[in-house]
Amino acid sequence: MKNSKVYHRLKYIFVLLIVSYNDFFVGCLMVFSSILFSQLRDPSSPIKLNANEASWIASIPSLISPLGLLIIGILTDKIGRRKAFQISFIPIIVSFLILAYSNTYETILIGRTVGGLIFGSDSCKFVYASEICTPDRRQLLYSVMFMFVGFGMMTESIFAMFLHWQTVSLILAVMSATGVVALFAVPESPTWLRAHGRVQEAERAEQWLGLESGASVTTVDSDELSNNHTGATANRQDASPSSPTCWSLYTRRSVWLPMLIMLAFFACQEGSGLYVILSYSADVLRDFKVQWNDTMVNAFIALSRVMGSVMFTLMYNVKRRTLAITSFSGMTVSLIVIFAYGKIFPNTDRPFGDLVLTAAFVIYMFFTLIGAVPLPWTLTSEVFPSDVSGTMNGVVQTISFIMMFAVTKLYPSMVMHLGVENVWLIFTIVAILGVLFSIFIMPETKGVPLKDILAKFESPKKITQNV
Repeated sequence: MKNSKVYHRLKYIFVLLIVSYNDFFVGCLMVFSSILFSQLRDPSSPIKLNANEASWIASIPSLISPLGLLIIGILTDKIGRRKAFQISFIPIIVSFLILAYSNTYETILIGRTVGGLIFGSDSCKFVYASEICTPDRRQLLYSVMFMFVGFGMMTESIFAMFLHWQTVSLILAVMSATGVVALFAVPESPTWLRAHGRVQEAERAEQWLGLESGASVTTVDSDELSNNHTGATANRQDASPSSPTCWSLYTRRSVWLPMLIMLAFFACQEGSGLYVILSYSADVLRDFKVQWNDTMVNAFIALSRVMGSVMFTLMYNVKRRTLAITSFSGMTVSLIVIFAYGKIFPNTDRPFGDLVLTAAFVIYMFFTLIGAVPLPWTLTSEVFPSDVSGTMNGVVQTISFIMMFAVTKLYPSMVMHLGVENVWLIFTIVAILGVLFSIFIMPETKGVPLKDILAKFESPKKITQNV
């Protein structure tokens, strides 16, 4: 019996690594524009980009992400979780192959556009993870996914210290192809197999995964993320002559109020400069006149992201609101240091050289992973009624990707017209708003049943009537 438990734990670790491997390349794609811009600034580079072209290369993946979310989401239900997951590697392979042989701005943009589809793979990853893991193990899996994003960023930054960006792209294309092959070693989701009448295959998958036969592991749980994509099925099942009209489902206070709250949460996340530092770290460091090797600083930033993910895992039992307050507070202090130090010492002649600014950026990234990065995505799956959860998660995530695109696309123009210190002052103000949002508005969902969460969004009059 003891050997059997050890065996199943080893297989669980194997599945955890295989599922998280996809996020490794998400991290690579996130930081790619930064290492690209760093190397293209070399006078010997045959490719020259203006500010507008650079902004499109950095931001286009965010604009394409909703399309990937839709495609992979549909495939997840139609052909199975594992097959859809395997298909999600195709845009990664194609993207890096295009980038490996790119010699013009147009081909680089095409490669980045194709790569943007990968961000939609979350619609498959989280569903598959929630259906093959018991609730007590899901938080670990989700945390490891965020860690692998940091590993990808760090690995690509290290590669770029020694290799040309096209060589790095070719290596990553080959590495990503192994992800498709590796997924053949794990079973399909037992839940999906049973839903499609393939009971015997489901039982074999459950046996392989060490799950109880016929047991559903997708129970309602405060850490559940699968509602992002299963709510649409519930909508179809609940549709009947006695069901509320479609319009009335979405005009309920328990739907539009959490939607506004989550959009405000995402606005605090996007508006605090998080994705700007990922996409333009080399340019940000140059604008602040940091003399250290920007690729090396990228590696430090990626390492801090991994450490932040580990800390998020270790703080599993901490309340969501506490995590958010801690995260935005740490980000705010770091951003104040960045703004003040850049304003007071605008030239390279600074006390302690570039150490203070570099440390502030690294600490800033660490605190983002404690709450500002993971919590908006987590809370979005926890605050909507189950009959509209799938649709509303899609709406909120799509708008968040558009916000991400807007901030990333506009950043170079903002720096040009406002100055880099003033732009980062805006990010500082938004981070302060994030602290206030976490204290006064953000709902607490850790360990709270869904019915109690939804009750907080109902009007006092309706609550009284229900009582």
